[in-house]
Amino acid sequence: QQLVAAGHQWDLVALFDSFPPGVVRTKSPLRRLPVHVGHLLRDGPGGARRHLGLIALRIRQRIRALINGREPVAPHPADALRAACSDAYRSYRPPKYPGDIVLFCAIQRDRWMDFSVADYLNGWSGLVGGEITVYNVSATHSTIFDPANLNELAQQMKQCLQRRATR
Repeated sequence: QQLVAAGHQWDLVALFDSFPPGVVRTKSPLRRLPVHVGHLLRDGPGGARRHLGLIALRIRQRIRALINGREPVAPHPADALRAACSDAYRSYRPPKYPGDIVLFCAIQRDRWMDFSVADYLNGWSGLVGGEITVYNVSATHSTIFDPANLNELAQQMKQCLQRRATR
């Protein structure tokens, strides 16, 4: 928006399986249960014990802090950063972009994602004033840039650039 206001122009705005604020949210604990079961099957009992051990440690630390009248243990700096980014994402309300965009969409969904809209435009339709062109990639949001998916993504990008060159 700042570039638009400053009078700058460009030929292509491309988004890679991105979502505007409010579209993706964390699943409820009950809906996350299959994900946890999948992790248990993948990591085996040892991985489950380590994960549950970390959860138990955090709970014990919080209980001790409450019993002793102290503040709970400070979160890890990465947790604080993650929380700040999450808060900013949830509270930001972008203005409508007046131009066209190209959206490269992962057509497989990560099991951890929960959607408040289920449209093929990933929720961008109300925020883009121009045309939205979608290219589907056989990947998930988490794997769209993995080496196994780069050939398909590159082919989609090549097709996109060729179409734009003939306009």
